[in-house]
Amino acid sequence: MKGQSDVGDSLTGLASVLSELTASLVEPVLQRHGLGFGAFDLLSAVHAADGRESQTQIAARLGISPPSLTEAIQSAVKKGLIEQLVVATNQRARRVMITAKGKAILQECLDQITRAESLATQGLSAAELDQAKASLRRATNSLIQALSGSVDNS
Repeated sequence: MKGQSDVGDSLTGLASVLSELTASLVEPVLQRHGLGFGAFDLLSAVHAADGRESQTQIAARLGISPPSLTEAIQSAVKKGLIEQLVVATNQRARRVMITAKGKAILQECLDQITRAESLATQGLSAAELDQAKASLRRATNSLIQALSGSVDNS
């Protein structure tokens, strides 16, 4: 087993540092709006769903329980970030849509993620960038495959 000092130079250690540094650019945007990363995840999921997914499906996408999602949605609705719409064919069902305010905040965050990538990759050739992305994609897919095939993920 590698020692702690080796982790920072490992693929997963470097990917984690890159993720943390990217988050450090996004966090001030969220804080300026009184939000945390959970709100970013919610806005991203609701935007991606584009009104086509139920709240239960969005909860599954986020890996949280439907009651937890309902609580997060209620908070986001109060802040004007998303809106709930009644489904015409089922008055009990609700679809959620991101509002213009929510889209603007999400876009600010995405702009910072783009900025982080630009800063992180400056000086890399197109071939180096393609190779790095291909390597990370393969590593990610290998881990996904290994975890999905195991019953005990510990």
